[in-house]
Amino acid sequence: MFNATRVPTKPSDYEATYDLAKNERITVARNNQFFDLQLVHNGQLLSAAEIESQLDKIVELADSNAAVPVGILTSDNRDLWADNYKLLSEASPKNAETLERLQSSAFLLCLDDTRPVTREEYHRTYWHGNGSNRWFDKSLQFIVCDNGKAGFLAEHSSMDGTPTCRLNDYVLGQTLNNKVDLGNSAVRSDLPAPEPLRFVTPPSVVRAIEQAGDRFRKVVDQHQLHVLQYEGFGKDEIKKLGFSPDGFVQMAIQLGYYKLYGKSRATYEAAATRKFAQGRTETCRSVSNESVDFCKSFETPLLGAQEKVAALQAAVKSHGSYAKACSEGKGVDRHLLGLRLSLKPGEEKPAIFQDAAYAESSHWCLSTSQLSSEHFEGWGFSEVVPDGYGIAYTIRKDAVILHIAAMKNDFGLNSDHLAHFIKEALGEMRLNVLAAKLKEAASKPKL
Repeated sequence: MFNATRVPTKPSDYEATYDLAKNERITVARNNQFFDLQLVHNGQLLSAAEIESQLDKIVELADSNAAVPVGILTSDNRDLWADNYKLLSEASPKNAETLERLQSSAFLLCLDDTRPVTREEYHRTYWHGNGSNRWFDKSLQFIVCDNGKAGFLAEHSSMDGTPTCRLNDYVLGQTLNNKVDLGNSAVRSDLPAPEPLRFVTPPSVVRAIEQAGDRFRKVVDQHQLHVLQYEGFGKDEIKKLGFSPDGFVQMAIQLGYYKLYGKSRATYEAAATRKFAQGRTETCRSVSNESVDFCKSFETPLLGAQEKVAALQAAVKSHGSYAKACSEGKGVDRHLLGLRLSLKPGEEKPAIFQDAAYAESSHWCLSTSQLSSEHFEGWGFSEVVPDGYGIAYTIRKDAVILHIAAMKNDFGLNSDHLAHFIKEALGEMRLNVLAAKLKEAASKPKL
C-alpha cells in the first residue's frame, strides 16, 4: 500500500514495493509537476506547520512555472504506457532516476487548482481529474482542491477497496476527533526546500504525451455520471424495517433497473474473501429467482403490500445467503476463473465456457460494490462492459449515495434515468414495508 506502485511492462504489469525506512518522503503533484517532500529532518518528523510551509513553497513554485504533463502517460492503455514508459526511461538517465524517486515515495499528494462544487464535479475530480496532475500507477493518491474539497484515488489492481476504505476512515476519524499530534507550531529554518522531480522530454516523448492526452480526454468525454444523494433514509431506517442494508439497496438497484428496462440482467457485487490468506474477492450474483420475482411483484399494480414485501424479504434473504457463501469461499466465479486460466494455450475450451448462457450470465450489465463510512460523500468507478453501468454506493446512517457511471454510446444508456428509478424504488420499498406492517398490526385482535 505505502511506498508502492504499479509498473507497466509487457506481457503484464507488476507491483513494486520499497522500504519505508529508506524512503521517508512523499511526492506532491501541482500544476502537472511533481516534487519530492522529505517527511523527516535531522531524525525528527516534520510538524503540521512545517508540512504546510513546504506545501506553500511547492504551490508557489509550481504555479509560476509550466511543465510538460508527463503524468498523463499513466492514464493510457497499459500496453501503450508500457511502450512509452520504456521510451521515457531511455530518453535520459535522469528520467529513470526521477521515476524511481516518484515510485518509491510513501504516497502521492495531488494539490489540484480546481474548485469542484457539485457532487458530479468532485466525483469526477477524484475519479480521473484532468489526467495530468496524477500518477495513476501510484497505489495511494490523496487529492486536495483549492477550495478545500478532498478525496482519494487508489490503484485497484494490487488491492481492493476494504483496506483503502479503512485507511481513509481512520485518517478522517483521527483528524476530526483531534487525535493527531500536530507537533511544534514553529518552522525550523534549516528545512531543505522541496525538490522538483523533472523529466527530460525530447520530441518523441512530447508526441507520446500529446497522444495519450487525446485518448484520455476522449475516454472521459465518452462517460456520463449521475451521483444520487438519497436522503430519504439510510441504514438505521432499513434495519428498523427488518432488512440488511446492503441487501435492501441491492434490491433497489435491481428494481430500478427493471423499471427502466423491463428485465433483470447479470449483476456483479464484490464480496470480500479477506478471511483467507491472500484472499481478495468473490462474485456475489445479485440476480436470483427471488430477485426477479420481487421486481415483477413490485411492478404489478394490483398486488397488495404484504405480497410485495414477502417477495422483497425472500429476495433479500436469498441475496444474504449467497453473499455469506461467497465470503466463505463457496462462490462459483473464482472457481470457474481458475479452471479457465488452467487451460493451456491452444487447448479447447470445455463446453460450459462456450455456452451462450455462461457468456450471458457473466456479462455484467450492472457492476456494483459498497464501501461505507459516515465520513464519505460517496465513491466510484466505471462500467465493465460497454452496455452496462458501474454503481458504487455508500450506505450511511441517514442516506444512501450512489455513483452511477456509464458510457455514451449506441446502447442508449442513461445514468440520470437509472438514478431516477432507483430513487423511486427505494421510496416504494419503504412505503410498502410500512403499509404491510400497519396492515399486520390492524389485523391483530385488540385486548
